[in-house]
Order: sequence, then structure tokens, then C-alpha cells
Amino acid sequence: MDNTLLLTLIAGFALIVIIPVFINVTKKKQGKNKNEGSGNTLVNGENNTTTVNHIGTLNNYPNAAIIEPLAGKTELTTEEIKARIKILFVDDKDDFPIINMLRSIGYQVEYLDDIVDFDARPIKYADIVFLDINGVGVAMKFKNQGMGLCGALRDYYGDTKRLILYSGETEGSIFDKDAKKADATLPKDSDLYQFISYITQYGKELLEKAC
Repeated sequence: MDNTLLLTLIAGFALIVIIPVFINVTKKKQGKNKNEGSGNTLVNGENNTTTVNHIGTLNNYPNAAIIEPLAGKTELTTEEIKARIKILFVDDKDDFPIINMLRSIGYQVEYLDDIVDFDARPIKYADIVFLDINGVGVAMKFKNQGMGLCGALRDYYGDTKRLILYSGETEGSIFDKDAKKADATLPKDSDLYQFISYITQYGKELLEKAC
């Protein structure tokens, strides 16, 4: 057989065998593409990234990092609020029944008949302060008594405490400008549930803010 013809046949055979093998190897290096469900991302290459489609199917690729979903916030319980929130009542009457009722069910409650020092321990560490409108603030000579004291505490402590005014009055001075610095107002004859509602609401706000 002619040598030229023999070389031509060998070269042709090599092309038929080598080219398909080369193409197959190249495809393997590109990685797998997966397209299950709408909204999938097609990814090529050896360092592919995991994608999740709109119907929740996880597409796994080589070297993919799986990202766990963010855990939802855990709701604060009443017991946590009782354990962590400190409450102060400022009232010229030491027999206000709500105070002992709250203590009896596990809330941390302190009592002062008036305030003369804003850095005193019961005030400094209180998270929620309930202030009677009448009969307190007298020691510091506030003309509008409890409301003046409330306004001064707001100016001194800013938004780090929740201040709640309560009173037997239903009109008039409750609308004083210093009363507006309180977070809330409520009648003095409100039931225990109303006081607990404010403690729960503001206690959660303060604890979540501290996290």
C-alpha cells in the first residue's frame, strides 16, 4: 500500500476517535446545568453556586454553599418581662393597690412617694415609671406636680425609659405640655389588666431595643 495513503487513513482514524473524546471532556468541565421549575438560575463552571427555584426545589452543584434561612424572632414571654423589666411607681399614697397586686404575681416593682434625685437607684434602674399626677413632684417644686416631674425625667433620661402618667382627673391639666412627654396616660382607677398591658407593650419594646 502506498505510504501516503496509509498516513491519510491513520490521520482520519485519529480525528474520528480523538475529537469526540475531547468534546466529552470539555462538557464535563463545564458542570451541570439544571432548570427545574420557573425562576431557576443556570450556572456553569466548576465553582457553581446553589440556587433555589420559586417552587422551593434546591439545585445542588459542585462546591455549592447551602445558606440556612434566617430564624424568626422569638416572642418575648411574660416571664421574661417579669424577670428583666424593673418598674417604679411614684405616688404620694403608699396604699395604691395596683403596686401590691403586681408584686404578688411576680413583677419587679419599687415605690417612691416622691423624687428629689434623678440619679437615685430606683429611678436610674427603672425601665418603666408610673407617675401619679397629683401629690408628686412637690419635693422639686414643680408647679404642675407629677406632669412637671414627668417632663423633667424625659429631658434627663431621653427615650431610655417609658413614662406613664395616671390620675383620677379626666380633663384639664392632663393635657398640659409636660403630660405630652409621657408615653401614655391612664385613669388611676384602671384595672390591673390595663397596667399589665402597658408593662407588656413597653417591656417588649425596651428588651427588643436592647438586643
